[in-house]
Amino acid sequence: MHRSVSIGVDIGGTKTIAAAVDSDGQVLSHRFVPTPTTSTDDLIEAVVAVVDLARAATPHASLAPESVVPVGIGVAGLIDGNGGRVLVAPHLPLDGVDLARRLGERLGRVDAVYNDATAAAWAEWKFGAAQGAANTVVLTVGTGLGGGIVMAGQLVVGQRGLAGEFGHRVHVPDGRDCACGSHGCWERYASGTALTLQARDAINHGAQSSLVREFADQPEQLRGEDVTRHAMAGDALAIGLLAAIGEELGRGLRDVIAMLDPAVVVVGGGVS
Repeated sequence: MHRSVSIGVDIGGTKTIAAAVDSDGQVLSHRFVPTPTTSTDDLIEAVVAVVDLARAATPHASLAPESVVPVGIGVAGLIDGNGGRVLVAPHLPLDGVDLARRLGERLGRVDAVYNDATAAAWAEWKFGAAQGAANTVVLTVGTGLGGGIVMAGQLVVGQRGLAGEFGHRVHVPDGRDCACGSHGCWERYASGTALTLQARDAINHGAQSSLVREFADQPEQLRGEDVTRHAMAGDALAIGLLAAIGEELGRGLRDVIAMLDPAVVVVGGGVS
């Protein structure tokens, strides 16, 4: 007998992951592909492809190849709370796209579309680090900075599905331009994008470090994982860049805790 299996998809600013998961939260398989960021059609095709890869990697004893299973989508963007439409996705070509409809036509069904950090909050409360906590806040530190809230065992999404968008609270008045159209947003100071931009700025100013020496002639090729790699090797500049991100994360998190008083705070994402 086949087990109850669902497919979860995480569409991030850098990579898109699909996983087959059973009703106990056990991951049966997972696969990822780079996220196309220039074309909506290309992104849709990438999601379909990675779901197919995850299905193919799942044992047939758990998932019949021809079966249509529930699909949940988490996406790095603001999601209409009344449906599966993406309102704004600063790092993805999905503004205004009815993602539930587009992907449902290709995958057979899509049961839920949530902001990725909102989905992560529910997963952490249900199966992860916040399991059993009365209230929790989850921050996802990746290409951007997302957040999700669970209070009294209920996922908090707000009137329009925008609750938990902590990354777009004003962190520095009149600060750095943000992809959302505002200025000084927290994610411009505490995210993978912030880390990369600050590292490139250090390179352009001729700072002395192994990180600078590697990317002096091609700073545009530098990625956040390169900073982490050099920090782990002891490079003082890279360590300082990561410490600065951590300090900005802590400053903003202090405000979130003051507002919501969660029992547990979970920090995840590619940069964490």
